[in-house]
Amino acid sequence: MTLSPTDTGLGLSLVPGRPDPRAPADPRAPAAARRAPVSRSLAAGDLHVDVLTGLDAVAGIAPAWSRLYAASDLGNGDLHPAWVLAWYRTFVRDGDVVVAAVRAGDELVGVAPLWRMRLAPRLQVLQLAGAGRHVLLTDTPGILSPTGHHRKVVKAAADAVAGLPGWAWCTLTLSPAQGWSDQLAGPDSSWVFPRVGRTCVISTLPAEGGAFEAAFEAGLKRNVRESIRRSVNRLTRDAPGWAVERVTGDPQRLVPALAEMVALHRQRARLGDHKSHRDVFADARYARLLAAVAAAPGGADLLSVYTLRVDGRALAAQVVLDAPTTRTLLVSGIHPDGWRYSPMALLTREIARDAVAEGRTRLNHSAGPDTGKLRWSEAMETHAEFSIVRSSRLARAAFLAHSQVAVGAALRRERRRQQAAAPVPPA
Repeated sequence: MTLSPTDTGLGLSLVPGRPDPRAPADPRAPAAARRAPVSRSLAAGDLHVDVLTGLDAVAGIAPAWSRLYAASDLGNGDLHPAWVLAWYRTFVRDGDVVVAAVRAGDELVGVAPLWRMRLAPRLQVLQLAGAGRHVLLTDTPGILSPTGHHRKVVKAAADAVAGLPGWAWCTLTLSPAQGWSDQLAGPDSSWVFPRVGRTCVISTLPAEGGAFEAAFEAGLKRNVRESIRRSVNRLTRDAPGWAVERVTGDPQRLVPALAEMVALHRQRARLGDHKSHRDVFADARYARLLAAVAAAPGGADLLSVYTLRVDGRALAAQVVLDAPTTRTLLVSGIHPDGWRYSPMALLTREIARDAVAEGRTRLNHSAGPDTGKLRWSEAMETHAEFSIVRSSRLARAAFLAHSQVAVGAALRRERRRQQAAAPVPPA
């Protein structure tokens, strides 16, 4: 179903003298070539919003959504349509899918992918895709908006969502480029509550063309450089046939590479003599999510799997998400026999090297700063989070009660995480 303040349809207009906007962006082009401004100067009055419900309606905007993603500077792989649509299909009922598609004329300039989370028979809240529940592989849910026009597009999407019936509060995550907004509330109808937000560890990558080792590795901390050196030396000594393999762009190769990584991840989670790691894939839906992304249009270019092989045998693997400006480390796995080679340091070096060669400027080590990520960089980026709460007594009371329960659950999770991160005492 499509609810639109104006009957614009879902097509894109062609402007004489401009490239055909229906032509897909080449995901392998240099990042600078893929980033282009929106074709018009946006004013708030230019924008209108189609609110789409159900996967069929949302899938209809996927080609335009892909082009907007390729032109945006947000650097967030969680906003790619292949990822969002696969997440919806894996975790959300069709009737709970809600997407605000922001347009300037016929041109798609923003996508706010939401879903209705039902907390009780008469209590619904709106969450971004990848938030609320089933969040283990989605670090930074958000709203996709174009370079130079982030705040206007976010405000238009929030205004459209405010007019939807039936929700008590809506939680939105904004990237640093989209700013800190206290203008998301409707006059006399809702108020905005800032939340903690999501913090990622970021490495700045050198410009393409310089010597990678001199520009990037020389700036790493000594213990990281030593891990990489030790990894290469041990592999060369023990297994001259070692290699780092990258699989991307081909679903026929990518799906089995992902399955291999899942097996390595589950082996890593079962180890008792190293720092404990949660088994993401204990819930089989997460493995299905990755396979669905790889098989979706554009998904095989969004995902890459880096695998360390010794004589053809996989010892470690890392999955990454690619955005025009940024490469993000998603999930990894290690075979017990691979620990002595410090494989993740070596894989991360190769991932960064390829990102530089492809014109990307940042490596996102994922959300949740910890000692392992901060070895690589101490630069952090916070995605602000806001809850827009209806002004009714029922909505305010439900929000406050739910917040208290959520804080208690977060404290328990953090206690378990810190206990699990403690070194295992020797037997």
